[in-house]
Amino acid sequence: MKLPGLDETTGMWVWPESYPDSYIAEIEECITQGFAKLISHIKTAG
Repeated sequence: MKLPGLDETTGMWVWPESYPDSYIAEIEECITQGFAKLISHIKTAG
C-alpha cells in the first residue's frame, strides 16, 4: 500500500491514482479525527 503525499502549496493530501474515493474519504476522516484527539489531549495535559 502506498501512503499519500502532502502538497506543500495547498496543504492537501495527494493520493495515489489507484485508491478508490471511498477509501480516501475514510482515511482522511480517520486522520482528521486522530489529529483532533491528539490536539485535545495535548491541551488538557498541559
